[in-house]
Amino acid sequence: MIKAVIFDIGGVIQGVDWSFVVNSLLDLKKDLSIDTYRSAFYNEREKYLDLYETSKISREDFWGMVGSKIGIKNVDRLSESFEFLYSFVNNDILELIKKLRHNYKVYALSNACPEIEKKAIKDDNYMYLFDKVYFSHNIGARKPDKEAYLRILEENDLKPEECIFIDNNIKNVAGAERLGIHAMLISNTDSLKKDLFAFLEKTGKKNKKIVGYTTGVFDLFHEGHLNLLRNAKEHCDILIVGITTDELSLSFKGKRPVIPLNERMRIVKAMKYVDRIVPQENMDKFEAWKKYRFDVMFASDTPTDEWPKVEAEFLSKFANEGFIPPKIVRLPYTPGVSSTLRRNILKE
Repeated sequence: MIKAVIFDIGGVIQGVDWSFVVNSLLDLKKDLSIDTYRSAFYNEREKYLDLYETSKISREDFWGMVGSKIGIKNVDRLSESFEFLYSFVNNDILELIKKLRHNYKVYALSNACPEIEKKAIKDDNYMYLFDKVYFSHNIGARKPDKEAYLRILEENDLKPEECIFIDNNIKNVAGAERLGIHAMLISNTDSLKKDLFAFLEKTGKKNKKIVGYTTGVFDLFHEGHLNLLRNAKEHCDILIVGITTDELSLSFKGKRPVIPLNERMRIVKAMKYVDRIVPQENMDKFEAWKKYRFDVMFASDTPTDEWPKVEAEFLSKFANEGFIPPKIVRLPYTPGVSSTLRRNILKE
Protein backbone atom coordinates (compact mmCIF):
# COMPACT_ATOMS: atom_id res chain seq x y z
CA MET A 1 0.00 0.00 0.00
CA ILE A 2 1.38 3.39 -0.99
CA LYS A 3 1.48 5.82 1.95
CA ALA A 4 3.76 8.64 0.76
CA VAL A 5 4.91 10.48 -2.36
CA ILE A 6 8.32 12.20 -2.33
CA PHE A 7 9.09 15.05 -4.75
CA ASP A 8 12.32 16.65 -5.86
CA ILE A 9 12.14 20.47 -6.00
CA GLY A 10 14.57 21.95 -8.54
CA GLY A 11 13.55 20.98 -12.06
CA VAL A 12 10.30 19.42 -10.85
CA ILE A 13 8.44 21.97 -8.76
CA GLN A 14 10.70 24.92 -9.54
CA GLY A 15 12.17 25.84 -12.88
CA VAL A 16 15.93 26.49 -12.94
CA ASP A 17 17.40 29.46 -14.87
CA TRP A 18 21.11 30.20 -14.56
CA SER A 19 20.79 33.46 -16.49
CA PHE A 20 19.01 35.07 -13.53
CA VAL A 21 21.99 34.33 -11.31
CA VAL A 22 24.56 35.57 -13.83
CA ASN A 23 22.61 38.74 -14.67
CA SER A 24 22.52 39.68 -10.99
CA LEU A 25 26.35 39.69 -10.95
CA LEU A 26 27.04 41.66 -14.15
CA ASP A 27 27.61 44.86 -12.19
CA LEU A 28 30.63 43.12 -10.63
CA LYS A 29 31.86 41.40 -13.79
CA LYS A 30 30.43 42.61 -17.09
CA ASP A 31 31.72 39.75 -19.24
CA LEU A 32 30.53 36.93 -16.97
CA SER A 33 28.83 34.17 -18.97
CA ILE A 34 26.58 31.31 -17.92
CA ASP A 35 29.14 28.72 -19.07
CA THR A 36 31.91 30.39 -17.07
CA TYR A 37 29.72 30.59 -13.96
CA ARG A 38 28.50 27.00 -14.18
CA SER A 39 32.03 25.73 -14.80
CA ALA A 40 33.16 27.44 -11.58
CA PHE A 41 30.09 26.32 -9.65
CA TYR A 42 30.67 22.65 -10.50
CA ASN A 43 34.47 22.82 -10.26
CA GLU A 44 35.78 19.70 -8.47
CA ARG A 45 32.22 18.91 -7.48
CA GLU A 46 33.00 16.13 -5.00
CA LYS A 47 35.43 18.43 -3.19
CA TYR A 48 33.21 21.51 -3.11
CA LEU A 49 29.52 21.46 -4.14
CA ASP A 50 28.75 17.98 -2.83
CA LEU A 51 30.24 18.93 0.52
CA TYR A 52 28.56 22.33 0.63
CA GLU A 53 25.16 20.74 -0.07
CA THR A 54 25.67 18.52 2.97
CA SER A 55 27.12 21.25 5.23
CA LYS A 56 30.57 19.66 5.33
CA ILE A 57 32.34 22.83 4.18
CA SER A 58 31.49 26.44 4.96
CA ARG A 59 29.76 29.09 2.90
CA GLU A 60 33.05 31.00 2.72
CA ASP A 61 34.96 27.96 1.47
CA PHE A 62 32.50 27.16 -1.30
CA TRP A 63 31.70 30.63 -2.59
CA GLY A 64 35.30 31.68 -2.11
CA MET A 65 36.29 28.93 -4.52
CA VAL A 66 33.61 29.94 -7.04
CA GLY A 67 34.65 33.58 -6.77
CA SER A 68 38.30 32.78 -7.36
CA LYS A 69 37.38 31.02 -10.60
CA ILE A 70 35.22 33.82 -12.02
CA GLY A 71 37.08 36.79 -10.59
CA ILE A 72 34.56 38.01 -8.00
CA LYS A 73 35.76 38.31 -4.41
CA ASN A 74 32.46 39.35 -2.80
CA VAL A 75 31.31 36.11 -1.11
CA ASP A 76 28.12 37.72 0.24
CA ARG A 77 26.99 38.77 -3.23
CA LEU A 78 27.78 35.39 -4.72
CA SER A 79 25.75 33.68 -2.02
CA GLU A 80 22.82 36.09 -2.27
CA SER A 81 22.73 35.95 -6.09
CA PHE A 82 22.32 32.18 -6.07
CA GLU A 83 18.82 32.62 -4.67
CA PHE A 84 17.82 33.73 -8.17
CA LEU A 85 18.45 30.24 -9.59
CA TYR A 86 14.83 29.14 -9.14
CA SER A 87 12.56 30.78 -11.70
CA PHE A 88 8.92 29.85 -12.35
CA VAL A 89 6.87 27.52 -10.17
CA ASN A 90 5.18 24.58 -11.90
CA ASN A 91 1.58 25.20 -10.85
CA ASP A 92 0.42 21.95 -12.45
CA ILE A 93 2.72 20.05 -10.08
CA LEU A 94 1.39 22.08 -7.14
CA GLU A 95 -2.17 21.13 -8.09
CA LEU A 96 -1.08 17.50 -8.29
CA ILE A 97 0.42 17.72 -4.80
CA LYS A 98 -2.80 19.24 -3.44
CA LYS A 99 -4.77 16.28 -4.78
CA LEU A 100 -2.30 13.75 -3.40
CA ARG A 101 -2.50 15.29 0.07
CA HIS A 102 -6.07 14.00 0.42
CA ASN A 103 -4.87 10.42 0.66
CA TYR A 104 -1.10 10.36 1.05
CA LYS A 105 1.68 11.96 3.00
CA VAL A 106 3.75 14.19 0.75
CA TYR A 107 7.41 15.06 1.26
CA ALA A 108 10.10 16.96 -0.62
CA LEU A 109 13.72 15.82 -0.86
CA SER A 110 16.11 18.31 -2.44
CA ASN A 111 19.85 18.45 -3.00
CA ALA A 112 20.22 22.07 -1.98
CA CYS A 113 22.52 24.49 -0.28
CA PRO A 114 21.24 27.02 2.30
CA GLU A 115 20.55 29.71 -0.31
CA ILE A 116 17.92 27.56 -2.00
CA GLU A 117 16.08 26.81 1.23
CA LYS A 118 16.16 30.50 2.13
CA LYS A 119 14.58 31.40 -1.23
CA ALA A 120 11.89 28.70 -0.95
CA ILE A 121 10.91 29.87 2.54
CA LYS A 122 10.94 33.52 1.50
CA ASP A 123 8.67 32.94 -1.52
CA ASP A 124 6.38 30.58 0.44
CA ASN A 125 4.74 29.19 -2.70
CA TYR A 126 4.61 25.52 -1.78
CA MET A 127 6.46 24.68 1.45
CA TYR A 128 3.14 24.51 3.32
CA LEU A 129 1.90 21.73 1.03
CA PHE A 130 4.38 19.17 2.36
CA ASP A 131 4.26 17.16 5.54
CA LYS A 132 7.97 17.94 5.71
CA VAL A 133 10.70 19.24 3.40
CA TYR A 134 14.16 17.67 3.53
CA PHE A 135 17.09 19.74 2.24
CA SER A 136 20.41 17.94 1.88
CA HIS A 137 22.35 20.62 3.73
CA ASN A 138 20.10 20.08 6.78
CA ILE A 139 20.20 16.28 6.86
CA GLY A 140 23.85 15.89 5.90
CA ALA A 141 23.11 13.54 2.99
CA ARG A 142 22.27 14.04 -0.67
CA LYS A 143 20.69 12.01 -3.44
CA PRO A 144 21.50 9.46 -4.79
CA ASP A 145 23.19 8.35 -1.54
CA LYS A 146 20.94 5.96 0.35
CA GLU A 147 21.22 7.97 3.58
CA ALA A 148 19.12 10.76 2.06
CA TYR A 149 16.16 8.49 1.30
CA LEU A 150 16.55 6.54 4.54
CA ARG A 151 16.22 9.74 6.54
CA ILE A 152 12.63 10.17 5.30
CA LEU A 153 11.76 6.50 5.68
CA GLU A 154 13.09 6.13 9.21
CA GLU A 155 11.83 9.45 10.52
CA ASN A 156 8.30 8.83 9.27
CA ASP A 157 8.03 5.08 9.94
CA LEU A 158 7.77 4.23 6.24
CA LYS A 159 8.88 1.18 4.28
CA PRO A 160 10.50 1.62 0.84
CA GLU A 161 7.64 -0.15 -0.95
CA GLU A 162 5.16 2.28 0.64
CA CYS A 163 6.71 5.28 -1.14
CA ILE A 164 6.88 6.81 -4.60
CA PHE A 165 9.81 9.09 -5.45
CA ILE A 166 9.68 11.63 -8.30
CA ASP A 167 12.79 13.34 -9.72
CA ASN A 168 14.13 14.69 -13.00
CA ASN A 169 17.58 13.14 -12.49
CA ILE A 170 18.01 9.52 -13.57
CA LYS A 171 20.77 8.93 -10.99
CA ASN A 172 18.50 10.03 -8.16
CA VAL A 173 15.69 7.83 -9.46
CA ALA A 174 18.08 4.88 -9.62
CA GLY A 175 19.23 5.58 -6.06
CA ALA A 176 15.66 5.38 -4.79
CA GLU A 177 14.97 2.20 -6.74
CA ARG A 178 18.02 0.49 -5.25
CA LEU A 179 16.34 0.81 -1.85
CA GLY A 180 13.07 -0.63 -3.14
CA ILE A 181 11.26 2.72 -3.46
CA HIS A 182 8.93 3.06 -6.45
CA ALA A 183 10.52 5.83 -8.51
CA MET A 184 9.45 7.88 -11.53
CA LEU A 185 11.58 10.02 -13.83
CA ILE A 186 9.63 13.11 -14.81
CA SER A 187 9.82 14.29 -18.42
CA ASN A 188 6.67 16.38 -18.50
CA THR A 189 3.81 17.03 -16.11
CA ASP A 190 1.04 15.43 -18.17
CA SER A 191 2.82 12.09 -18.58
CA LEU A 192 3.77 12.12 -14.90
CA LYS A 193 0.17 12.58 -13.79
CA LYS A 194 -1.03 9.86 -16.15
CA ASP A 195 1.61 7.35 -15.01
CA LEU A 196 1.32 8.27 -11.34
CA PHE A 197 -2.45 7.97 -11.08
CA ALA A 198 -2.44 4.75 -13.10
CA PHE A 199 0.10 3.29 -10.66
CA LEU A 200 -1.80 4.51 -7.60
CA GLU A 201 -5.08 3.13 -8.93
CA LYS A 202 -3.49 -0.23 -9.63
CA THR A 203 -1.82 -0.54 -6.24
CA GLY A 204 -4.82 0.98 -4.46
CA LYS A 205 -7.24 -1.59 -5.81
CA LYS A 206 -4.84 -4.36 -4.90
CA ASN A 207 -3.72 -3.21 -1.47
CA LYS A 208 -6.11 -0.58 -0.07
CA LYS A 209 -6.94 -1.24 3.57
CA ILE A 210 -9.26 0.76 5.79
CA VAL A 211 -7.42 2.40 8.69
CA GLY A 212 -9.36 3.17 11.85
CA TYR A 213 -8.44 5.33 14.83
CA THR A 214 -9.72 5.55 18.36
CA THR A 215 -8.38 6.90 21.62
CA GLY A 216 -8.84 6.38 25.31
CA VAL A 217 -7.17 6.26 28.70
CA PHE A 218 -7.85 2.50 29.04
CA ASP A 219 -7.23 2.68 32.78
CA LEU A 220 -8.17 -0.35 34.88
CA PHE A 221 -8.92 -2.28 31.67
CA HIS A 222 -12.45 -3.71 31.64
CA GLU A 223 -15.12 -5.26 29.41
CA GLY A 224 -16.20 -1.89 28.06
CA HIS A 225 -12.72 -1.33 26.68
CA LEU A 226 -12.74 -4.79 25.14
CA ASN A 227 -16.10 -4.16 23.46
CA LEU A 228 -14.88 -0.82 22.09
CA LEU A 229 -11.82 -2.37 20.46
CA ARG A 230 -13.77 -5.37 19.13
CA ASN A 231 -16.49 -3.16 17.62
CA ALA A 232 -13.97 -0.75 16.13
CA LYS A 233 -12.04 -3.53 14.45
CA GLU A 234 -15.22 -4.66 12.68
CA HIS A 235 -15.21 -1.36 10.77
CA CYS A 236 -11.58 -1.34 9.62
CA ASP A 237 -8.68 -3.51 8.50
CA ILE A 238 -6.04 -1.73 10.56
CA LEU A 239 -6.90 -0.32 13.99
CA ILE A 240 -4.66 2.36 15.50
CA VAL A 241 -5.31 3.13 19.17
CA GLY A 242 -4.13 6.32 20.85
CA ILE A 243 -3.43 5.78 24.56
CA THR A 244 -3.88 8.97 26.60
CA THR A 245 -0.75 9.95 28.48
CA ASP A 246 -0.80 10.39 32.24
CA GLU A 247 -0.21 14.13 31.83
CA LEU A 248 -3.05 14.61 29.33
CA SER A 249 -5.47 12.64 31.49
CA LEU A 250 -4.56 14.80 34.48
CA SER A 251 -4.99 18.07 32.58
CA PHE A 252 -8.11 17.06 30.62
CA LYS A 253 -9.99 14.87 33.11
CA GLY A 254 -8.48 16.18 36.31
CA LYS A 255 -7.21 12.79 37.43
CA ARG A 256 -4.11 10.70 36.94
CA PRO A 257 -4.64 7.08 35.80
CA VAL A 258 -4.13 4.34 38.36
CA ILE A 259 -2.17 2.31 35.81
CA PRO A 260 0.89 4.08 34.33
CA LEU A 261 1.09 4.77 30.59
CA ASN A 262 3.65 2.09 29.71
CA GLU A 263 1.55 -0.63 31.33
CA ARG A 264 -1.67 0.60 29.70
CA MET A 265 0.03 0.59 26.31
CA ARG A 266 1.28 -2.98 26.77
CA ILE A 267 -2.17 -4.16 27.84
CA VAL A 268 -3.94 -2.62 24.84
CA LYS A 269 -1.23 -3.76 22.45
CA ALA A 270 -1.85 -7.35 23.57
CA MET A 271 -5.44 -7.21 22.29
CA LYS A 272 -5.86 -9.16 19.05
CA TYR A 273 -8.10 -6.40 17.66
CA VAL A 274 -5.34 -3.77 17.85
CA ASP A 275 -2.75 -3.38 15.10
CA ARG A 276 -0.85 -0.36 16.38
CA ILE A 277 -0.69 1.73 19.53
CA VAL A 278 0.49 5.33 19.80
CA PRO A 279 0.60 7.77 22.74
CA GLN A 280 -2.10 10.45 22.69
CA GLU A 281 -0.31 13.57 23.92
CA ASN A 282 -3.01 16.14 23.06
CA MET A 283 -6.69 16.27 22.12
CA ASP A 284 -6.17 17.53 18.56
CA LYS A 285 -7.61 14.77 16.36
CA PHE A 286 -6.77 16.68 13.19
CA GLU A 287 -3.08 16.59 14.07
CA ALA A 288 -3.48 12.86 14.72
CA TRP A 289 -5.08 12.44 11.28
CA LYS A 290 -2.17 14.23 9.62
CA LYS A 291 0.19 11.74 11.29
CA TYR A 292 -1.76 8.52 10.73
CA ARG A 293 -4.11 9.27 7.77
CA PHE A 294 -6.92 7.12 9.13
CA ASP A 295 -10.08 6.56 7.09
CA VAL A 296 -12.44 6.07 10.05
CA MET A 297 -12.52 7.71 13.47
CA PHE A 298 -14.55 6.15 16.25
CA ALA A 299 -16.64 8.06 18.79
CA SER A 300 -19.16 7.11 21.47
CA ASP A 301 -22.86 6.87 20.60
CA THR A 302 -23.55 8.69 23.88
CA PRO A 303 -21.56 11.88 23.28
CA THR A 304 -20.90 14.54 25.89
CA ASP A 305 -22.47 17.99 25.67
CA GLU A 306 -19.19 19.28 24.24
CA TRP A 307 -18.96 16.72 21.44
CA PRO A 308 -21.02 18.57 18.75
CA LYS A 309 -18.70 21.57 19.08
CA VAL A 310 -15.59 19.37 19.06
CA GLU A 311 -16.81 17.48 15.99
CA ALA A 312 -17.66 20.69 14.12
CA GLU A 313 -14.21 22.16 14.81
CA PHE A 314 -12.58 18.91 13.74
CA LEU A 315 -14.43 18.79 10.41
CA SER A 316 -13.88 22.51 9.76
CA LYS A 317 -10.11 21.99 9.76
CA PHE A 318 -10.45 19.56 6.85
CA ALA A 319 -12.59 22.03 4.93
CA ASN A 320 -10.16 24.87 5.57
CA GLU A 321 -7.15 22.92 4.31
CA GLY A 322 -8.87 21.13 1.43
CA PHE A 323 -8.75 17.58 2.84
CA ILE A 324 -11.46 14.93 2.74
CA PRO A 325 -12.35 14.11 6.36
CA PRO A 326 -12.47 10.56 7.72
CA LYS A 327 -15.78 8.86 8.35
CA ILE A 328 -16.95 9.17 11.97
CA VAL A 329 -18.48 5.96 13.33
CA ARG A 330 -20.29 5.97 16.67
CA LEU A 331 -19.85 2.86 18.79
CA PRO A 332 -22.15 1.72 21.62
CA TYR A 333 -21.15 2.35 25.21
CA THR A 334 -21.11 -0.68 27.52
CA PRO A 335 -23.40 0.16 30.46
CA GLY A 336 -22.65 -0.68 34.06
CA VAL A 337 -18.86 -0.69 33.79
CA SER A 338 -16.24 2.06 33.69
CA SER A 339 -12.81 2.91 35.03
CA THR A 340 -14.42 5.61 37.20
CA LEU A 341 -16.71 3.06 38.90
CA ARG A 342 -13.77 0.79 39.56
CA ARG A 343 -11.71 3.68 40.86
CA ASN A 344 -14.51 4.50 43.35
CA ILE A 345 -14.66 0.86 44.45
CA LEU A 346 -10.94 0.92 45.10
CA LYS A 347 -11.34 4.06 47.20
CA GLU A 348 -14.04 2.38 49.26
